[in-house]
Amino acid sequence: MKNSKTSTRLSSQMLRKIWITIHLWLLAFSANSQYKYDYTWAMGYDCCRGDENDNYLLNFKSKRLEIDTITLKVEFSNAGQICDKQGHLLLYTDGSKLYNGLNQLVINGDSLIQSDSMYFYRFYYGRQGIILIPDSYNDQKFWMIYKSKFIRFYIVPPGAHLLVRDAMRYSLIDMAEYNGRGAVVEKNIPIIHDTALTYGDITVVKHANNLDWWLVTATDRMDLNYYIVKLGKNGIENILTQRIGNKIDNLGNDSDGFIFSPDGSKLARFFHKDGLFLFDFDRKHGVLSNFKKVDFPNSGSKFGGLAFSPSGRFLYVATDTILYQYDFWETDSTKAMVEVGWFDGYYERYYTTFYTMQLGPDCRIYMATNPNSRYLHVIKKPDLKGTACEFVQRAVRLPWYNDYYMPYYPNFRLGYAPVCDSTIGFLTNTEVLPKGSIYFKISPNPVRHELKIEMELQQSEPVLFMLEDLHGHVVMKRELKNEVITQTLDVQELPAGVYVYTLSSKKEVLATGKVMKY
Repeated sequence: MKNSKTSTRLSSQMLRKIWITIHLWLLAFSANSQYKYDYTWAMGYDCCRGDENDNYLLNFKSKRLEIDTITLKVEFSNAGQICDKQGHLLLYTDGSKLYNGLNQLVINGDSLIQSDSMYFYRFYYGRQGIILIPDSYNDQKFWMIYKSKFIRFYIVPPGAHLLVRDAMRYSLIDMAEYNGRGAVVEKNIPIIHDTALTYGDITVVKHANNLDWWLVTATDRMDLNYYIVKLGKNGIENILTQRIGNKIDNLGNDSDGFIFSPDGSKLARFFHKDGLFLFDFDRKHGVLSNFKKVDFPNSGSKFGGLAFSPSGRFLYVATDTILYQYDFWETDSTKAMVEVGWFDGYYERYYTTFYTMQLGPDCRIYMATNPNSRYLHVIKKPDLKGTACEFVQRAVRLPWYNDYYMPYYPNFRLGYAPVCDSTIGFLTNTEVLPKGSIYFKISPNPVRHELKIEMELQQSEPVLFMLEDLHGHVVMKRELKNEVITQTLDVQELPAGVYVYTLSSKKEVLATGKVMKY
């Protein structure tokens, strides 16, 4: 009888543990399914044709990354965007006008910037100069935080101009207004009115209560270099200032990355000239501490990028030609920073060098390339040490060009669910092909003996591949059929030098670029 009672009691305890486990799993599942504010990335811009914008969406909502072509109202260079809880594109802006996911101008969503001075010709935003975040106390409201950079032109002398950072402001959007079309209910309200601000460099993280937000931005003043703003239930509730860290040489300019770790405990800021700045961050009190500067060789880089791995153990730092991995667990400071990727020299209209990065909701890190490129590089396993992280150049072929751009999204799920979902699959191939387009790649470049052509045509007629020297003399012609092909061309007899390739149909030139023979 005693054994029976013990067995019953143990069974009850086991059932209770099982129920708690299921309950916690359901809560996590529910949170993860409702905080997909970063599950669609709008990209693309009209660089070359002069007609309507050529946009596309990177969609992480299904079990596998998909890319959908679409026409939106703005080009994506320095822009802001956010999804609804289910991951559908909800709002996007270039800073001047705000549109909803149905391509409708949000009511009162024009003239989203103003200046206290007159005679300004135009404005534009730096990297991370426009951020959209949800209001944790009202799921129909969203905050737009932005800083403006104006170009003021003078009459005398002709063409003279001055760059002015005007202020950091906010607008509040209520998507419940006008039957879901949305309306800007508070507009262009100054948070910081200080012309010594950097152009972009706004980064955000959840407060320790997982409801309020901390907004952190930088100045180019020597007596004060960081503003830390608390955004809470009542709007802007507190503005803190802090002087911490080293002097930088490029005052007034954006950094090459300014981001929090997924758990919000660390803040990283990178300058390709001044190095990597690391801080600890207190999410309860909004205080930076334990500043550390990390130096590494500078190979003449002009730009770069920054991204944390999902666990926060690794920080990836990109110059234009080298990708570094910084290990926070490494106790030997001389071994903490290692090289894990090197630009391979690929050229297609421009060199596909390295630029800004963003951690995706699929636990992969995506990297933009040089402007007028149709590729994204990908770090497939960012929580693995060294080259095991699997950095793959041009892992994603885009339907149209991208202008350095990568959306900035903070960790919306902090305190509620995992930062990302590793079960989301990757693309089955490297490009989503719109009707009438092609996939075309040549390698290696530079080439010595054999030039490999990979191509997929989505049209009925064959195309012509032609190779010319720099004097316009045709050195090679090949007709390629309308099917998936891989073809190798023998170029070892060609003299060393630079050649221009052209892929064309009877109607138009489809692709052009340069290849180097050595």
